[in-house]
Order: sequence, then structure tokens, then C-alpha cells
Amino acid sequence: LYSNGNLRVRGTGEMYDYDTDSNISPLRENNDIQSVMVDEGITSVGAYIFGNCLNMEKITLPTTLTSIGQAAFMQGDGYTGTVYGLTEITIPSKVTSIAASAFWGTAIESLVIPAAVTEIGKYACRDCAALRSVTVNGTVIGEFMFVSCIRLSTFNIGAKLKKIGSNVFNYCSALTQITYDGT
Repeated sequence: LYSNGNLRVRGTGEMYDYDTDSNISPLRENNDIQSVMVDEGITSVGAYIFGNCLNMEKITLPTTLTSIGQAAFMQGDGYTGTVYGLTEITIPSKVTSIAASAFWGTAIESLVIPAAVTEIGKYACRDCAALRSVTVNGTVIGEFMFVSCIRLSTFNIGAKLKKIGSNVFNYCSALTQITYDGT
């Protein structure tokens, strides 16, 4: 972690998975982190690794990434309409799995799920109150994925989609347009 708030994650393979009890990430609740760059060769973002990093706005992920762990960027269970942390993310094209609660409560404004994604856990984007537009090019939309995304207004579903989980759009009061690219 550099003095300007930039964090560089080096290495190869999978990042370590943490939890919220006995094995807490050393990066958790680190408000000095403003941006993160993950090096090429890393294949996963570990579970709970960047939880509650309220000032982390941007992360650059490598093309080698294939999975995003449970609650990797989760910003807590705050009040509906309050967002923190991550404002911008580009999910690399080789990602196949996004675990439960991965982006819960973040401040992302738009999201594109790549075509390679075949697995998404529950509540992946819950309470992302700044989220306005989503494009899903993968084969699945996870259960409860966009619950309480109160500004989500446009949603595009790619032609490869095979499964939509239950209760995907609960409390998405601004959702006015859903388009489907298939037949």
C-alpha cells in the first residue's frame, strides 16, 4: 500500500479466502486504500478480502482472473440508499464465477457481467444504491442479485442467458426497462 492510497496486489494463482470471524483479512476496513491494481497471473479475488474499505473506489483486475470470492468487495449491511467503496469495476472476460454478496453495498454505477459467467451467488449486488445500468452477457442471474438497487433503471439481458434466480429485482423501484437480446 503506497502513501497515495494505491494498493498493488502481486503474485500468481488464487488469493487467500478470509471470513468475518476468526480469519479476518488484513485489508478489511482499511480506509487508506483508494485504488487497487491486481497483477496478471492472479486467478481469483479472495473471499472477504476488501470488505468495508470505504474509500476504495477503483480496482483494476487482471485478464487472468476467473473468479470473484464471497463478499470480496462487500461494504456492509448499512442503511438502504447508503453506498460506500467501489465505484468502478470492469469484470475480466475469463471470469466464470461471482460468489454471494460480492458487491453488496458498493457504489458501482454500472455493471457488465461477461459472457463466460456461469455461476452467481445470492445477493451479489444487493443494496448497490448507485447502480443504474446492468448488462448480463453470461448464462445466469443469481437469486436476490439486485435487491434494493433503488436507482437501477435499465437492464439488458444477453442472448446466452439460461437461468434467472428468484427475487432478482425486489425493491428496484426505478427499474423501467428490461431488454433481451435473444429471441
